[in-house]
Amino acid sequence: MQEPATSASAAAAVSITGGLIALFGPVIGVWMAVILSATVGATWTIGRVHTDSKRTALLILCRLVMTAIILTGGLSWLVFEKLGVAQDFALPIIAFCIGALGDKFEALKDAAIDRLKSFIGG
Repeated sequence: MQEPATSASAAAAVSITGGLIALFGPVIGVWMAVILSATVGATWTIGRVHTDSKRTALLILCRLVMTAIILTGGLSWLVFEKLGVAQDFALPIIAFCIGALGDKFEALKDAAIDRLKSFIGG
């Protein structure tokens, strides 16, 4: 049986790739989970919302995923501070919830602002 042909450049590429995975895997892996969770939650929202075209649905999906990515870090920090849940475990769950909120996010924002105004006003 013949041995598979290998080259020095292929071995070097595999070594570099393995080194990058070992170096950046713990950081990138968590954020990939955030992106995938936000995408799943956003597709759930896209299924509920009426869209005129695929382009509109894609724009809504991108908006929801970007919103989830931006808000997830801060919200996971709050969950860690208040509840003691590790951020690595909270990040994907929070991203999914933000993505799933989707079209209800504006109503939630308005309710939070009204609650804050009533709290400040007494």
